[in-house]
Amino acid sequence: LTSDSHCLALGPTIVLLGKCCGVTMWTKLSVVWGIFSVAGAQKVQFQREVENPLNCVQSEQSRNGDTISVTYKGFLADGKVFDTNEGKEPIRFVLGEGRVIKGWEKGLLKTCPGEKVVMIIPSDLGYGSRGAGNGAIPGGATLYFVATLEAVTRKTQEAPQKDSNGKDVKENGKCKDLKLVKKGDKVTMSSRVSLLSANINGRIVPGATIDTSTDTIKVGDKQVIKGWDDGVVGACQGEERRIVVGPNLAWGEKGIQGVVPANATVVIDVQIDSVERDLVFNFLDQISSGTFRRGG
Repeated sequence: LTSDSHCLALGPTIVLLGKCCGVTMWTKLSVVWGIFSVAGAQKVQFQREVENPLNCVQSEQSRNGDTISVTYKGFLADGKVFDTNEGKEPIRFVLGEGRVIKGWEKGLLKTCPGEKVVMIIPSDLGYGSRGAGNGAIPGGATLYFVATLEAVTRKTQEAPQKDSNGKDVKENGKCKDLKLVKKGDKVTMSSRVSLLSANINGRIVPGATIDTSTDTIKVGDKQVIKGWDDGVVGACQGEERRIVVGPNLAWGEKGIQGVVPANATVVIDVQIDSVERDLVFNFLDQISSGTFRRGG
Protein backbone atom coordinates (compact mmCIF):
# COMPACT_ATOMS: atom_id res chain seq x y z
CA LEU A 1 0.00 0.00 0.00
CA THR A 2 1.49 3.34 -0.97
CA SER A 3 0.54 6.97 -0.61
CA ASP A 4 1.88 9.68 -2.93
CA SER A 5 -0.09 12.55 -1.47
CA HIS A 6 1.35 15.36 0.60
CA CYS A 7 0.38 15.21 4.26
CA LEU A 8 0.86 17.29 7.36
CA ALA A 9 3.45 15.46 9.46
CA LEU A 10 1.86 15.73 12.86
CA GLY A 11 3.38 12.91 14.88
CA PRO A 12 3.12 12.87 18.63
CA THR A 13 4.34 16.44 19.09
CA ILE A 14 2.43 18.16 16.26
CA VAL A 15 5.47 20.25 15.36
CA LEU A 16 7.02 18.73 12.25
CA LEU A 17 6.09 19.30 8.63
CA GLY A 18 6.92 16.68 6.04
CA LYS A 19 5.86 14.67 3.02
CA CYS A 20 4.50 11.14 3.05
CA CYS A 21 5.37 9.48 -0.24
CA GLY A 22 5.97 5.95 -1.44
CA VAL A 23 5.24 4.35 1.92
CA THR A 24 4.91 0.59 2.27
CA MET A 25 2.63 -0.76 4.97
CA TRP A 26 4.40 -3.04 7.42
CA THR A 27 2.97 -6.54 7.00
CA LYS A 28 2.71 -7.41 10.70
CA LEU A 29 0.76 -4.27 11.47
CA SER A 30 -1.61 -4.82 8.57
CA VAL A 31 -2.63 -8.13 10.15
CA VAL A 32 -3.54 -6.26 13.33
CA TRP A 33 -5.59 -3.76 11.31
CA GLY A 34 -7.46 -6.66 9.77
CA ILE A 35 -8.33 -8.04 13.17
CA PHE A 36 -9.76 -4.73 14.32
CA SER A 37 -11.69 -4.27 11.09
CA VAL A 38 -13.45 -7.56 11.79
CA ALA A 39 -13.96 -6.59 15.43
CA GLY A 40 -15.83 -3.53 14.19
CA ALA A 41 -17.83 -2.18 17.08
CA GLN A 42 -15.50 -3.50 19.75
CA LYS A 43 -13.66 -0.79 21.70
CA VAL A 44 -10.01 -0.58 20.69
CA GLN A 45 -7.64 -1.29 23.56
CA PHE A 46 -4.08 -0.07 23.89
CA GLN A 47 -1.67 -2.76 22.74
CA ARG A 48 2.10 -2.93 22.69
CA GLU A 49 4.41 -5.55 21.25
CA VAL A 50 8.21 -5.59 21.06
CA GLU A 51 9.81 -7.18 18.03
CA ASN A 52 12.85 -9.27 19.06
CA PRO A 53 13.01 -8.25 22.76
CA LEU A 54 16.52 -7.64 24.12
CA ASN A 55 15.62 -8.58 27.71
CA CYS A 56 17.88 -5.91 29.19
CA VAL A 57 17.88 -5.21 32.92
CA GLN A 58 15.72 -2.45 34.45
CA SER A 59 18.65 -0.06 34.91
CA GLU A 60 19.15 -0.09 31.14
CA GLN A 61 15.47 0.33 30.25
CA SER A 62 13.74 3.65 29.66
CA ARG A 63 12.06 5.29 32.64
CA ASN A 64 10.28 8.57 33.36
CA GLY A 65 12.75 11.45 33.48
CA ASP A 66 15.03 9.97 30.80
CA THR A 67 15.73 11.84 27.60
CA ILE A 68 14.96 9.38 24.82
CA SER A 69 15.59 9.35 21.07
CA VAL A 70 12.96 7.75 18.84
CA THR A 71 12.49 6.94 15.17
CA TYR A 72 8.88 6.27 14.22
CA LYS A 73 6.23 5.80 11.56
CA GLY A 74 2.55 6.50 12.26
CA PHE A 75 -0.42 5.00 10.41
CA LEU A 76 -4.17 5.44 10.36
CA ALA A 77 -6.53 2.45 10.19
CA ASP A 78 -6.69 2.66 6.37
CA GLY A 79 -2.91 2.28 6.16
CA LYS A 80 -2.18 5.92 5.38
CA VAL A 81 1.09 7.13 6.86
CA PHE A 82 0.38 10.45 8.58
CA ASP A 83 3.92 10.99 9.86
CA THR A 84 7.40 9.48 9.91
CA ASN A 85 10.93 10.59 10.72
CA GLU A 86 12.59 7.53 9.24
CA GLY A 87 15.76 8.59 7.41
CA LYS A 88 15.91 11.78 9.50
CA GLU A 89 17.15 12.72 12.95
CA PRO A 90 15.39 10.87 15.80
CA ILE A 91 12.96 12.92 17.85
CA ARG A 92 14.27 13.60 21.40
CA PHE A 93 12.15 14.35 24.46
CA VAL A 94 11.95 13.70 28.19
CA LEU A 95 9.77 10.70 28.95
CA GLY A 96 6.99 11.40 31.44
CA GLU A 97 6.79 15.17 30.94
CA GLY A 98 3.68 15.07 28.77
CA ARG A 99 5.41 16.36 25.65
CA VAL A 100 3.99 13.57 23.50
CA ILE A 101 0.69 11.73 23.32
CA LYS A 102 -0.20 9.48 26.26
CA GLY A 103 0.05 6.34 24.13
CA TRP A 104 3.72 7.07 23.48
CA GLU A 105 4.38 7.77 27.15
CA LYS A 106 2.88 4.38 27.96
CA GLY A 107 4.30 2.39 25.07
CA LEU A 108 7.93 3.57 25.27
CA LEU A 109 8.29 3.06 29.02
CA LYS A 110 10.45 0.13 30.21
CA THR A 111 11.91 -0.34 26.74
CA CYS A 112 15.48 -1.37 25.87
CA PRO A 113 17.30 0.95 23.45
CA GLY A 114 17.50 -0.81 20.11
CA GLU A 115 14.05 -2.39 20.43
CA LYS A 116 11.32 -1.84 17.86
CA VAL A 117 7.89 -1.34 19.45
CA VAL A 118 4.53 -1.76 17.72
CA MET A 119 1.74 0.24 19.36
CA ILE A 120 -2.01 0.36 18.81
CA ILE A 121 -3.18 3.58 20.44
CA PRO A 122 -6.90 4.29 20.98
CA SER A 123 -8.05 7.87 20.52
CA ASP A 124 -8.26 8.61 24.25
CA LEU A 125 -4.49 8.03 24.43
CA GLY A 126 -3.93 9.85 21.13
CA TYR A 127 -5.62 13.02 19.85
CA GLY A 128 -9.11 12.32 21.20
CA SER A 129 -12.40 13.35 19.62
CA ARG A 130 -10.96 16.55 18.11
CA GLY A 131 -8.23 14.86 16.09
CA ALA A 132 -5.36 17.00 14.82
CA GLY A 133 -3.90 18.74 11.80
CA ASN A 134 -7.10 20.07 10.22
CA GLY A 135 -8.41 16.57 9.61
CA ALA A 136 -5.15 14.84 8.78
CA ILE A 137 -5.83 12.80 11.92
CA PRO A 138 -9.63 12.51 12.24
CA GLY A 139 -11.40 12.80 15.56
CA GLY A 140 -11.64 9.48 17.35
CA ALA A 141 -8.90 7.93 15.21
CA THR A 142 -7.01 4.87 16.39
CA LEU A 143 -3.29 5.32 15.74
CA TYR A 144 -0.78 2.63 14.80
CA PHE A 145 2.91 3.26 15.41
CA VAL A 146 6.09 1.37 14.69
CA ALA A 147 8.75 3.06 16.83
CA THR A 148 12.39 2.26 17.54
CA LEU A 149 13.92 3.44 20.80
CA GLU A 150 17.31 4.63 19.56
CA ALA A 151 18.88 5.87 22.80
CA VAL A 152 18.30 6.72 26.45
CA THR A 153 20.18 9.43 28.37
CA ARG A 154 19.93 9.56 32.17
CA LYS A 155 21.56 11.75 34.79
CA THR A 156 22.96 9.46 37.49
CA GLN A 157 24.84 12.02 39.59
CA GLU A 158 24.31 15.77 39.91
CA ALA A 159 27.22 18.12 39.26
CA PRO A 160 28.89 19.58 42.38
CA GLN A 161 28.56 23.21 43.39
CA LYS A 162 32.30 23.78 42.96
CA ASP A 163 35.07 22.10 40.99
CA SER A 164 38.29 20.61 42.44
CA ASN A 165 39.90 24.06 42.41
CA GLY A 166 37.10 25.60 44.44
CA LYS A 167 35.62 27.51 41.50
CA ASP A 168 31.85 27.69 41.09
CA VAL A 169 30.30 25.25 38.65
CA LYS A 170 26.76 26.30 39.56
CA GLU A 171 25.18 29.68 40.15
CA ASN A 172 21.87 30.00 42.01
CA GLY A 173 21.53 26.24 41.85
CA LYS A 174 21.93 26.04 38.07
CA CYS A 175 24.92 25.04 35.99
CA LYS A 176 26.87 28.05 34.74
CA ASP A 177 26.56 28.41 30.98
CA LEU A 178 30.30 28.01 30.38
CA LYS A 179 30.22 24.70 32.29
CA LEU A 180 27.22 23.33 30.39
CA VAL A 181 28.18 21.08 27.47
CA LYS A 182 27.23 22.45 24.07
CA LYS A 183 28.13 21.50 20.52
CA GLY A 184 31.65 22.69 19.73
CA ASP A 185 32.89 22.49 23.32
CA LYS A 186 36.11 20.70 24.22
CA VAL A 187 35.10 18.11 26.81
CA THR A 188 37.26 15.78 28.89
CA MET A 189 35.34 12.80 30.24
CA SER A 190 35.96 9.53 32.04
CA SER A 191 33.90 6.69 30.63
CA ARG A 192 33.15 3.01 30.78
CA VAL A 193 31.60 1.38 27.71
CA SER A 194 29.97 -2.02 27.96
CA LEU A 195 27.46 -4.26 26.23
CA LEU A 196 23.90 -4.65 27.50
CA SER A 197 23.38 -6.78 30.57
CA ALA A 198 20.79 -9.52 30.21
CA ASN A 199 18.03 -10.92 32.39
CA ILE A 200 17.93 -14.66 31.65
CA ASN A 201 15.18 -16.39 33.62
CA GLY A 202 15.73 -14.01 36.52
CA ARG A 203 19.51 -14.35 36.42
CA ILE A 204 21.37 -11.10 35.71
CA VAL A 205 24.30 -11.51 33.33
CA PRO A 206 26.44 -8.32 33.28
CA GLY A 207 27.46 -6.98 29.88
CA ALA A 208 31.11 -7.28 28.93
CA THR A 209 33.22 -4.14 29.32
CA ILE A 210 34.45 -2.84 25.97
CA ASP A 211 36.60 0.07 27.12
CA THR A 212 37.44 2.21 30.14
CA SER A 213 39.23 5.47 29.44
CA THR A 214 39.56 9.23 29.88
CA ASP A 215 39.32 11.15 26.62
CA THR A 216 39.06 14.72 25.35
CA ILE A 217 36.78 15.36 22.39
CA LYS A 218 35.21 18.26 20.56
CA VAL A 219 31.48 17.70 20.84
CA GLY A 220 29.79 17.34 17.47
CA ASP A 221 32.98 16.47 15.57
CA LYS A 222 32.08 12.76 15.25
CA GLN A 223 35.01 11.66 17.39
CA VAL A 224 32.66 9.29 19.20
CA ILE A 225 29.49 7.49 18.07
CA LYS A 226 26.48 9.73 17.47
CA GLY A 227 24.47 8.48 20.44
CA TRP A 228 27.39 9.30 22.76
CA ASP A 229 27.90 12.72 21.16
CA ASP A 230 24.20 13.54 21.56
CA GLY A 231 24.09 12.14 25.09
CA VAL A 232 26.67 14.48 26.63
CA VAL A 233 25.08 17.67 25.29
CA GLY A 234 23.40 19.53 28.15
CA ALA A 235 25.50 17.88 30.86
CA CYS A 236 27.17 20.02 33.52
CA GLN A 237 30.84 19.73 34.46
CA GLY A 238 31.16 17.07 37.17
CA GLU A 239 27.83 15.45 36.25
CA GLU A 240 27.58 11.71 35.65
CA ARG A 241 25.31 10.18 33.02
CA ARG A 242 24.31 6.80 31.71
CA ILE A 243 23.80 6.74 27.93
CA VAL A 244 22.33 3.56 26.48
CA VAL A 245 22.64 3.56 22.70
CA GLY A 246 20.94 1.28 20.18
CA PRO A 247 22.86 0.09 17.10
CA ASN A 248 21.54 2.78 14.75
CA LEU A 249 23.35 5.45 16.79
CA ALA A 250 26.28 3.20 17.78
CA TRP A 251 28.38 0.84 15.62
CA GLY A 252 25.43 -0.49 13.59
CA GLU A 253 25.46 -3.58 11.41
CA LYS A 254 29.25 -3.75 11.22
CA GLY A 255 30.08 -3.48 14.92
CA ILE A 256 33.78 -3.68 15.79
CA GLN A 257 35.38 -7.01 14.96
CA GLY A 258 36.17 -8.97 18.10
CA VAL A 259 34.86 -6.22 20.38
CA VAL A 260 31.33 -5.05 19.54
CA PRO A 261 28.94 -7.53 17.88
CA ALA A 262 26.88 -6.47 14.88
CA ASN A 263 23.66 -4.62 15.80
CA ALA A 264 24.69 -4.32 19.45
CA THR A 265 23.26 -1.89 21.99
CA VAL A 266 25.95 -0.38 24.22
CA VAL A 267 25.93 1.20 27.69
CA ILE A 268 28.12 4.26 28.30
CA ASP A 269 28.65 5.46 31.87
CA VAL A 270 30.36 8.83 31.71
CA GLN A 271 31.56 11.59 34.01
CA ILE A 272 32.15 15.06 32.58
CA ASP A 273 35.53 16.08 34.02
CA SER A 274 35.92 19.46 32.35
CA VAL A 275 34.23 21.73 29.80
CA GLU A 276 36.15 24.30 27.75
CA ARG A 277 34.48 26.62 25.28
CA ASP A 278 35.97 28.38 22.29
CA LEU A 279 34.39 31.78 22.91
CA VAL A 280 35.04 32.98 19.35
CA PHE A 281 33.32 29.87 17.94
CA ASN A 282 30.48 30.34 20.42
CA PHE A 283 30.03 33.99 19.39
CA LEU A 284 29.94 33.13 15.68
CA ASP A 285 27.54 30.24 16.35
CA GLN A 286 25.15 32.57 18.17
CA ILE A 287 25.31 35.08 15.32
CA SER A 288 24.59 32.40 12.69
CA SER A 289 21.77 30.83 14.71
CA GLY A 290 20.14 34.16 15.57
CA THR A 291 20.40 33.63 19.34
CA PHE A 292 22.96 36.38 20.06
CA ARG A 293 20.49 39.22 20.51
CA ARG A 294 18.27 36.95 22.62
CA GLY A 295 21.18 36.21 24.95
CA GLY A 296 21.17 32.50 23.96
